Amino acid sequence: MSKMKPRRIRQTGNRTVIVSGPDSSYVSRVQREHRFAYELVNVSRYHASEARKAGKDNYWKIRSNVISAVNASYSALEATYNEFIHIVALGDHSPLDDLKREVIHYIASEKLAPEPKQNTLQRFNMLLRVLEKEELKSSSEPYQSANLLRILRNMLVHPLPSTVVTFDITDPDLSTQQEIVGKLRSHLRLDRTATFPDGILIPACAAWASRSAERFLAEFEKRSGVDLGFVLQVD
Repeated sequence: MSKMKPRRIRQTGNRTVIVSGPDSSYVSRVQREHRFAYELVNVSRYHASEARKAGKDNYWKIRSNVISAVNASYSALEATYNEFIHIVALGDHSPLDDLKREVIHYIASEKLAPEPKQNTLQRFNMLLRVLEKEELKSSSEPYQSANLLRILRNMLVHPLPSTVVTFDITDPDLSTQQEIVGKLRSHLRLDRTATFPDGILIPACAAWASRSAERFLAEFEKRSGVDLGFVLQVD
């Protein structure tokens, strides 16, 4: 009996099944698209939950989970922007018209360079301009919280040595020493004794970081009219 040549017998999505012999044994070739943004969203949720469950006396468990939640939350924004550019806008099944795809192609190839030092949040607004949609106002939610998340994340990723003064007296007002404390006061419900990092890197901060990133993405999705491809938890 002559040897059978491999032949394709079925193809569904990115899975191809190929016959490899007379007994119909086969090899399955699978091509998978990996999108990391949603994993980072879930990482931030997980660490926010773990920080909450850690218990107030477990210093390192709280600290590690809060820092991880903050970093993952902002990284989810960065990853979603990149996925929108390279997959949602430029993929084979993009919902955008050819003109908008062409503009975004130039942005992706850096032929149309963003403004100097433009951060990820500003780039989301640039996409909304390309799509001829209303931008998110930097002075309003959810942009404002997402921007505070960006500032806090940068403080953790690019830390500078600093000192803070405390007083051994009842109810001292320490909150005016550090700008980040004033910015996060209402979001984290900080009292007068709060200082960075101990008064900021608390379980409430992890929950706020995760929630802020998801609210920003949900609002961008709503304004753009383009499905980001994953489910967001927005209360």
